[in-house]
Amino acid sequence: MKNNSFSVFGRVMNLLNVSTSAMAQSLHVDASLISKWRTGARSLTKNSPYFDDAARTLDENYSGDSHSLAILLHDFIPNEEYDASSDTLTLITQALSSSEDVFPQEYDMIFGSEKTSHMLCFGGSGGRQEGVKRALTYAEGLDSGREIIIIDSEEFYWLLEDDGFLIRFEDRIYRLLEMGFHAKFILHYSPSAENFRRFFEKISPVLFHRNAEWYYSAYYDESVMNVSMLAVNHSVMVLGIAVNGFDSTTMIFTDKPAIELHYRLINNIIERCTPIFCDFKPDELLSIVGNAAAFRKSSILYSFLPVPAFIAIRPSLLRPILEDNEVDDETAEKVMKLNHDFRLVVKSYNPNLGNSRDTFIQIFQLEKFTKRVKQGSFISRSLTNVCGKDIVITSQRHALALRHLVDTLLVNDNVRIVMASEKDYRYMPQINCWVKENGFVLQMDTKGFRACDESIAVSAAAIALAHCVHRVPPERKERNSIIEFLSELAEELEKSET
Repeated sequence: MKNNSFSVFGRVMNLLNVSTSAMAQSLHVDASLISKWRTGARSLTKNSPYFDDAARTLDENYSGDSHSLAILLHDFIPNEEYDASSDTLTLITQALSSSEDVFPQEYDMIFGSEKTSHMLCFGGSGGRQEGVKRALTYAEGLDSGREIIIIDSEEFYWLLEDDGFLIRFEDRIYRLLEMGFHAKFILHYSPSAENFRRFFEKISPVLFHRNAEWYYSAYYDESVMNVSMLAVNHSVMVLGIAVNGFDSTTMIFTDKPAIELHYRLINNIIERCTPIFCDFKPDELLSIVGNAAAFRKSSILYSFLPVPAFIAIRPSLLRPILEDNEVDDETAEKVMKLNHDFRLVVKSYNPNLGNSRDTFIQIFQLEKFTKRVKQGSFISRSLTNVCGKDIVITSQRHALALRHLVDTLLVNDNVRIVMASEKDYRYMPQINCWVKENGFVLQMDTKGFRACDESIAVSAAAIALAHCVHRVPPERKERNSIIEFLSELAEELEKSET
């Protein structure tokens, strides 16, 4: 049977790509002797007259630096420490002097002549955090590709048990998304799913972000062992294994073949999971709004809009805007139908449109709201998306919309308007959204709409907006204060028009 094991000398020859014939020619010996040294059938010891020449031959065939060689030797010859400040000949001599005992039989049986790869291993939740931090640091240095995938079946124990690390994790992921990264989160729900609800609440800016895709799979049997992954750009892989979410081991590696094998697993997992959000193109807006309107349960409806969305204003205010901008009749009718469907979403919250008096809380972003007023005329993104052309809102039309908000507050005691500042709550979404408790999340931006009716994500989104409202001081959410504030802004717009 062929002997595929190698001695220390044989391993170094393989590492430095020195052939048996080349070594035999350099030492002026028969190639059969070199073969026996390589396989360990005979030993090349320091006392051998050929030892120093063999080391020099290996050194002459290596063109790299000492630091790189030290890493390679440590990879191929376990349990030896190499000083990278030494010259390459000294390092090779040290390697050849290593005891054969550093290579257990199992090493040869498993690896043979195959090149091994580096892997870092960490223990416990602290180790998981360290592996994740290193992967995110790598990601932050990328200027192309920009993809990150997170698969979790551990209920994020390693993340939720440390609030400080959780905040930093959310902030770093959010900044990567803002840099243009595309992220995929694949979650395996436990029977209670309570930790996932907490996870969504704490990282709600990422949940709301358009560059984040979300998938889930529910399982109903408790698992003794859980496996999670974090992959960056087909270049870095963090693999975590935990027992009941607590006793965990984390491995981080950069070996390309191994990473690609794991990516095949990731793609298979995603194919078997359910998207949390469904995306709709602009020409599918009518269908998504119609679907959202069907989810009608008694509960609070939240809207978060940096500024009023003119696609949802009173029809008597919308039609003149379309006429101002010379929108053709066909498109105008499409917009008016969309406006009708949009208003159906809030029908059960407006006494003028129905019998129910559930609470409707409209949250606006203070800084952007006031900036829009000072800007004068502006382009409505929601109308522009639907009309396919820039739709300009004049100061006069803007003032009428603000007056309409005031009227809504005066006649509907179940409607609240809140002016949230960037300083109030760090988890505010950066996208137009409507969230109905126990119902749906509906998001709108320049790419179109996406909707979600997955109960855990919807519940967490509603809680995040409820927390946002709670942190706003009274003077920016008390009814009379808001009426006065909006009236002053409307008056300012009216004066600027004249």
